[in-house]
Amino acid sequence: MKKQIYILFIFLLSFTWQTFAQGFAGIKIRTFDILIINNINSHIFTMNIDSKGHILMSPGLSLSYSHFIYENKAALKITEEVYIDPASQASGYTSIGLMFRLAKKTNISKRAKNILNLSAGPALYYRSSWESIKGYIPETIVKKKGNMQYFLWFHAGAEYAYSFSKWSDFTVSLNYGYPNALYFEIGFNIWVSKKFKFDCGC
Repeated sequence: MKKQIYILFIFLLSFTWQTFAQGFAGIKIRTFDILIINNINSHIFTMNIDSKGHILMSPGLSLSYSHFIYENKAALKITEEVYIDPASQASGYTSIGLMFRLAKKTNISKRAKNILNLSAGPALYYRSSWESIKGYIPETIVKKKGNMQYFLWFHAGAEYAYSFSKWSDFTVSLNYGYPNALYFEIGFNIWVSKKFKFDCGC
């Protein structure tokens, strides 16, 4: 399952890079989570920052590619992220969804200086199995293959991007994902174009 997902991700990334004219790649560092709904396995979490376990460290790295399918307003977004989960296990997810760009109206070959990107889509999560952790309660959505667990979930994000050059943005984002948590990321977007030379007024 995991091998097929990687093959699909690499194929789609290569296809969009070679075929399409406009989009951007993103690299982000994941920082910490805030649980908005208690998880049935909260008692086995070890990455707690606060005493009640509502704020958790979740260091990780995210790579993504967004290809615009409607002018510079709507895009197909592919994301691969790896991180240390609340139970201190290696985890990650692969997501393919839609991204909508909100910014001051401008020519398709130009980019606004301040941008808000909203994205959402299904995500396949995977992790080193929690079954060996004492006190683990099986979750109905979780499947197992070997020493890995995987399951489908939903991912959504709101990203603020500040254009500081014609080809790059600084980003701060708030995301929703498993385990019913909000998490924060900081990073950069690098723009790719075969047709346009961008002008962001930088």
